[in-house]
Parts: sequence; structure tokens; C-alpha cells
Amino acid sequence: MVTNDFRQANGYWYYFTNNGSIANGLTWIPQRHTWNFYDSSDHQLVTNDFRQANGYWYYFTNNGSIASGLVHTSRGWQYYDSGNYQIHKNEIINVNGQNRYFNHSGNEVVNATFSFNGQDYYADGNGFVSNRADNTVKKIVNVLYSEIGKPYVWGATGPYAFDCSGLVQYAYAQAGVSLPRVTYQQENAGFAVSLSNLKSGDLLFWGARGNSYHVAVYIGNWQMIEAPYPGASVHVASLNGWTPNFAVRVL
Repeated sequence: MVTNDFRQANGYWYYFTNNGSIANGLTWIPQRHTWNFYDSSDHQLVTNDFRQANGYWYYFTNNGSIASGLVHTSRGWQYYDSGNYQIHKNEIINVNGQNRYFNHSGNEVVNATFSFNGQDYYADGNGFVSNRADNTVKKIVNVLYSEIGKPYVWGATGPYAFDCSGLVQYAYAQAGVSLPRVTYQQENAGFAVSLSNLKSGDLLFWGARGNSYHVAVYIGNWQMIEAPYPGASVHVASLNGWTPNFAVRVL
């Protein structure tokens, strides 16, 4: 009697369990250290499909193994627990060093914003998750870099020329964030932060609060991007030698 082994008959492969019975349903395969599922009608191995056993649903991959970890199914990328093989739903999971979000149906979210535990996040085209504010700041900074070299013109709000607050308003708007038009109004667009605790995207102001005369955007490493003054162009500049008086964080 054949036990715990595969045999071919009439052109089809079958598995026989430890008591010699032909495999039917959820079956442990010791040679492969995995669970397989065999159809109850023809006893053939189930692949690339979902099956229910003992009241739970499982997914079986293209080689018939029970799904574990990150698996691409007919519904997209999903994540299955390595212990009980159940699908993870509404969770942010670190996969190979990258956070990924699986929604209430267990499907990975891509190219979309979502809320999780009261916070907003963004999943990019690869499914990699970042804080939504961080992603928005990246967009703002990228816009600012793209405007480098355009001339300063008093009262200009883009896209071909800017004054200082016009540049800030324009860059934020391209990332979907609405700011007031002029400098002293932009002071109230967020909350005050210490100059010793600056983050990329923070607004930098010169002058007294309520009467500031210049604004720029901090981009990290003690640098900013600004539209400085008539006759100059949008550029990257160091804060060394011209330290702002205060800063505001919008995001």
C-alpha cells in the first residue's frame, strides 16, 4: 500500500495519505512541508484558487502550497499569516523593510490615500506606505525644485514668475494644500515650531510676527528654497548668515 506519496494513474497525479487513502480536502504533505488542497470530486490538486476547510478560507498558490506571507492572488496582492494561514485585513504590515497596507477585504492598496487608526497615509504605485503629510511635503519640495531659475516679480503667483509668498502658495497648491496669498496671512496657516526642530516643508519667516516681510520653504540640511528679491531668481539658499525669525509647520 502506498502511503504519504504521489502516484500517477490515467495521466493524473494523486496523493495518498498516511493511511493510504487518496487525498481529499486539506491535506498535510510532509515531503513539501506544506498544506495542499485536493478537490473532493476528482482528487486533483487545487492551484491558484481559494478553498474553505474547517470553516476557514485559504488560498493555494500556483504550486498548490497554502498561501503564507505576501502572495499575488486573482484579487491582487494579499498577505497571509505564516501561523494560521489566514488573510490579514485592515493592517499595515512591514514586508521586507517596506510598510504595505491591506484593506478591509485583504487587498493591498496602491496609488491611493487611506486612513488607519485616525491617521492619513499614502500608498504609492508599489504599495509602499508613507505618512500622507510626508508624501505631500515631498511633492511640495519637488515642485519648488522645478521652479528654480524662474524670476522674482513682485505680486507674481506663477507659473512663470513669483514673489516670495506667491511661490510658497503655488508649491503647496500643486500638492493639494491651500494657503493664503500673502506672507503675514501664511503665518497663521499652521503652528509655530522651533528653529532647532525644523522639518522639510516648514515655512520660514523674516520680520515680526503679524508683520513678516519674507517667507521661504525649508528643505532640510539648513537650506531653503525661496523667491528672494527683484532681479534674482528662485533658488536654493543656506540659512547661514540669514536666519529666519520664526517658523510655521503646515503639515
